Amino acid sequence: MPRRSIWMQDVSLNVSERLELLTGSSVVLLGAILNIVVRSVNGWKMPVFTFDNMVLMDKFHVLGNLSTTNLKWLSDWINIGTSWIVSPGDILLILGIPIYLIFTISIVVRKYREAKRSYLALKEG
Repeated sequence: MPRRSIWMQDVSLNVSERLELLTGSSVVLLGAILNIVVRSVNGWKMPVFTFDNMVLMDKFHVLGNLSTTNLKWLSDWINIGTSWIVSPGDILLILGIPIYLIFTISIVVRKYREAKRSYLALKEG
């Protein structure tokens, strides 16, 4: 009898597993969309609001102006630590990626265990 690997089995995702993956990827997608929206209405640059005005600007960021910046609440204004200023979209991206990875890893481990159990059952029976 030829040897079969546990990986030679069909793997399908049930509804709850698909929803788990959709949760993390939806949070990432929403964060990316929020960042794209705020940049699109501000000349494709992300406005940055800071108290000390000592943030180094690059070609993707511009110092925010309270009177001319559109969608101020979506721009970079949340101060994390000493010099890291992020937007609500960035926070969703930061949270969404680990959520997606945790759900993905848990599904892979669960599917591996299911495949191993069925492989051992076939091997014994």
